Amino acid sequence: MLTKDKEGNLIPGLEGNERYEGYCAELAEMIAKKVGFRYEIRVVKDGEFGKLLSNGQWNGMIGELVNGEADMAIAGITITSERENVVDFSKPFMGLGISIMINKPNKDIPTAFQFMNPLSYEIWMCIVFAMIGEQRSC
Repeated sequence: MLTKDKEGNLIPGLEGNERYEGYCAELAEMIAKKVGFRYEIRVVKDGEFGKLLSNGQWNGMIGELVNGEADMAIAGITITSERENVVDFSKPFMGLGISIMINKPNKDIPTAFQFMNPLSYEIWMCIVFAMIGEQRSC
């Protein structure tokens, strides 16, 4: 929400992300500091959360994520199966339904060696050499 004074008036002179306050703004700031990225908070252009239109396009925050206009969205939004088909949601972190969304990445075609992806090449080589060394010592 936009930062306001005690009377409910917008505080003049605030620019960029400092214009916003509240749980989502603080969460975005903490994540950015922890992960190390820059961000800009802005209100979605059409003011909508996101629904699938009759032409097959999405509007709102979901549409901006799908169309690459935004990289991440933080909001109190209901997670639906339709929305989950096109964006990835974090686990809800408040009972209010607030979650973080990102554009759903394209899934790679599975390969025979895809099971090796969780570990780096170097780690796999260490495992192989350790197994070879163990067999020779027996």
